[in-house]
Amino acid sequence: MNFALGWAREIVLALGWDFEVWSEPPEAELANLHFLAGYRRDWLFSEDLLAESGRPDLPSPVEEREQDTHAAEEELA
Repeated sequence: MNFALGWAREIVLALGWDFEVWSEPPEAELANLHFLAGYRRDWLFSEDLLAESGRPDLPSPVEEREQDTHAAEEELA
Protein backbone atom coordinates (compact mmCIF):
# COMPACT_ATOMS: atom_id res chain seq x y z
CA MET A 1 0.00 0.00 0.00
CA ASN A 2 2.80 2.42 0.86
CA PHE A 3 4.45 1.79 -2.50
CA ALA A 4 1.19 2.33 -4.38
CA LEU A 5 0.51 5.62 -2.60
CA GLY A 6 4.11 6.79 -2.51
CA TRP A 7 3.69 9.23 -5.39
CA ALA A 8 0.57 10.73 -3.78
CA ARG A 9 2.42 11.09 -0.49
CA GLU A 10 5.28 12.99 -2.13
CA ILE A 11 2.92 15.40 -3.90
CA VAL A 12 0.77 16.01 -0.84
CA LEU A 13 3.77 16.59 1.42
CA ALA A 14 5.31 18.93 -1.17
CA LEU A 15 2.16 21.06 -0.92
CA GLY A 16 2.60 21.27 2.85
CA TRP A 17 -0.35 19.05 3.65
CA ASP A 18 -0.40 16.04 5.97
CA PHE A 19 -0.66 12.55 4.58
CA GLU A 20 -1.97 9.48 6.41
CA VAL A 21 -2.75 5.99 5.19
CA TRP A 22 -5.74 4.50 6.97
CA SER A 23 -6.84 0.90 7.11
CA GLU A 24 -9.58 -0.98 8.96
CA PRO A 25 -10.24 0.08 12.57
CA PRO A 26 -9.42 -2.35 15.40
CA GLU A 27 -11.73 -5.38 15.47
CA ALA A 28 -13.52 -4.34 18.70
CA GLU A 29 -14.22 -0.84 17.38
CA LEU A 30 -15.55 -2.23 14.10
CA ALA A 31 -17.81 -4.65 16.00
CA ASN A 32 -19.18 -1.75 18.08
CA LEU A 33 -19.88 0.27 14.93
CA HIS A 34 -21.72 -2.67 13.35
CA PHE A 35 -23.76 -3.11 16.53
CA LEU A 36 -24.72 0.56 16.70
CA ALA A 37 -25.52 0.65 12.99
CA GLY A 38 -28.21 -1.96 13.65
CA TYR A 39 -30.30 0.67 15.44
CA ARG A 40 -30.78 2.45 12.10
CA ARG A 41 -32.78 -0.52 10.86
CA ASP A 42 -36.18 -0.07 12.44
CA TRP A 43 -37.54 -3.17 10.68
CA LEU A 44 -35.43 -5.30 13.03
CA PHE A 45 -37.57 -4.29 16.01
CA SER A 46 -41.10 -5.37 16.79
CA GLU A 47 -43.56 -2.48 16.48
CA ASP A 48 -45.52 -3.85 19.43
CA LEU A 49 -42.41 -3.98 21.60
CA LEU A 50 -41.44 -0.45 20.63
CA ALA A 51 -44.93 0.82 21.38
CA GLU A 52 -44.94 -0.94 24.75
CA SER A 53 -41.50 0.39 25.68
CA GLY A 54 -42.77 3.94 25.15
CA ARG A 55 -45.73 3.52 27.49
CA PRO A 56 -45.78 6.38 29.99
CA ASP A 57 -47.12 4.11 32.74
CA LEU A 58 -43.97 1.95 32.69
CA PRO A 59 -41.14 3.19 34.91
CA SER A 60 -37.81 3.82 33.26
CA PRO A 61 -34.76 1.88 34.51
CA VAL A 62 -33.59 5.04 36.30
CA GLU A 63 -36.95 5.42 38.03
CA GLU A 64 -36.83 1.75 39.06
CA ARG A 65 -33.38 2.20 40.61
CA GLU A 66 -34.58 5.35 42.41
CA GLN A 67 -37.54 3.41 43.80
CA ASP A 68 -35.24 0.59 44.93
CA THR A 69 -32.91 3.10 46.57
CA HIS A 70 -35.75 4.85 48.42
CA ALA A 71 -37.15 1.52 49.59
CA ALA A 72 -33.73 0.46 50.88
CA GLU A 73 -33.28 3.80 52.68
CA GLU A 74 -36.67 3.41 54.36
CA GLU A 75 -35.77 -0.10 55.53
CA LEU A 76 -32.52 1.21 57.05
CA ALA A 77 -34.27 4.10 58.81
